[in-house]
Amino acid sequence: MYCESQPFTQRQRIIKVSPTCRDHSFVAIKILKGDSTSLHESGFFRELDALKAIAPEKGNMATTHCLRLFDGFKFKGKGRDGKHLSIVTEVLGPTVSQVRKELGEPFPIPFVKRMCRHILLGLARLHDKGIAHTGVSVRFPLETCSPFP
Repeated sequence: MYCESQPFTQRQRIIKVSPTCRDHSFVAIKILKGDSTSLHESGFFRELDALKAIAPEKGNMATTHCLRLFDGFKFKGKGRDGKHLSIVTEVLGPTVSQVRKELGEPFPIPFVKRMCRHILLGLARLHDKGIAHTGVSVRFPLETCSPFP
């Protein structure tokens, strides 16, 4: 099993894990700190609920242009750490900023059009489910590393 960990924010950590499954694909596990888990339980943090709402229907592997949720679970931390909510999703690729920096030149117009189309389709999916995303940014991943379409 391969495991790579990196801090995401002060309240959470992202871990990239290779599970022992048939397709040998990686998953990302976002582990929230105890105080963020408490916010989720109080209804102030709704990421898991939103990911469940936008998930494709059973048996439908078509893209939703949104992050794919595989699982969500809580586990007890050590000592006074409390409970930790963990969200298991597909692994995301580099951010728009990272791709732009590596490319070293402006994106080609057809690429920009395609990227904007997919972002808008993802936002439309969110809005259709009654969810508003408040932080669309170049700091967010551009693509998934998922084997799914």
